[in-house]
Amino acid sequence: MAVKELMTWIPKRQGWIKNYRGKIYTVSARQLKAYPTKDDSREAANQWWETKQAGLTLTTFPHNRMADWYEAQGDPETAKSLREDGAKGQLGHGMDWMGISEAGRAVWGERFRQLKKDQKTNNTLKTCIDRFTDYKKQFIGVKVSLGRWDNLRRYLSQFSDFCGSIPIENLNGSVLSSYHAHLTKQIKADKFSEAYAHDSLAAVKQFVKWAWENNLVDELPRNIKASDISITIEAQEIKTLTLDEIKGILAVGTGSIRLYNLLCLNFGFTTIDISNLKRSELDLKRRVIIRKRTKTKKDKGVPTVEYALWDETVRLLKQLPPTDKTYVFINGNGLQLVRRELHDDKISRVDSIAKDFQKWFTLNKIKDVSLKQFRSAASSLIANSEYARYYDYYLGHAPRGIGERNYAVPNNEVFSQLLTWLGGQILGAN
Repeated sequence: MAVKELMTWIPKRQGWIKNYRGKIYTVSARQLKAYPTKDDSREAANQWWETKQAGLTLTTFPHNRMADWYEAQGDPETAKSLREDGAKGQLGHGMDWMGISEAGRAVWGERFRQLKKDQKTNNTLKTCIDRFTDYKKQFIGVKVSLGRWDNLRRYLSQFSDFCGSIPIENLNGSVLSSYHAHLTKQIKADKFSEAYAHDSLAAVKQFVKWAWENNLVDELPRNIKASDISITIEAQEIKTLTLDEIKGILAVGTGSIRLYNLLCLNFGFTTIDISNLKRSELDLKRRVIIRKRTKTKKDKGVPTVEYALWDETVRLLKQLPPTDKTYVFINGNGLQLVRRELHDDKISRVDSIAKDFQKWFTLNKIKDVSLKQFRSAASSLIANSEYARYYDYYLGHAPRGIGERNYAVPNNEVFSQLLTWLGGQILGAN
């Protein structure tokens, strides 16, 4: 079996050359202390380049690569400290990579090279995916939600099952093309939605980029940004409720069911918005809720919206039992009504609001209705009214780009008028 050449042999120079990220690196057979022929110096050149590449000056501290080395040396505590520093964006273990001498970086370069060599036999796609998801797990609650991390893990597990036990070094553009074709087939067979396949492919590309950045693959696949290796999500027709249907459901709803309905209509809430509503955001004296939408609050440009409460919404909120808890809606154990929990790497999702609604809908023989449709119905009423320009503001959306520089932000008086009008449409005089 031919030995892979990591550099290019130049006969006239009796040495090797490498173009890496726009810079040229050379080494002669004499410097390698090898006989000046291609065959006799190839192995030494490969080893020289692996060490050189691993020890090149980095602009950021190589927390995880150093942590891998300490773990291999049986020092998990130092490895853990390095990974924690990396998650916080701090320098690693009290050291400044740029301040380490060239000789010191060369030592670490040799360590990285040897570690990579030792890992090759164990570096299957599956083991590297496990490392990636463990790395991402550190950021739960900081840069990624528990739900997003669970989705990422699930998408990559399916990718691993599709590829089988291939070495990570075989992860290339051909594999990406094959998986894209597989996802497309699943969409055509109605096994995956376009949105699910889109997110799955995005997760795979994220992993591939991480593998390249961590020197697990030598090259980033050239087609990773190609337009034909993508999945477009076509706009779906939104199924909504008519005004008469809303009024009919509200007429038979009582207690918490009626309150949840009104929160979806009054504020455009989803179940997670209801669950995440804090007491600090609710002012019953002023009859307002001031908050950003839960799903998009971390996005730049998302407005903080002041919603005026309807009379009926205020009345039902005042009937809630008093508590000193952070959230307005909690269960008997003091937990949020919608939550994700992690136990032994298994995720459980609880949505008590949606569950209560399904029971109530079934009991009242109401079919093909979800709580989300109340939010859609209210926003549709706004979209077809004189207040249409405030549609996105009501939903708590951020401007979607330069094209929305004239994004309409009403003052509190105008927005209060909008909500009063909306309440009149749904409940009559408010």
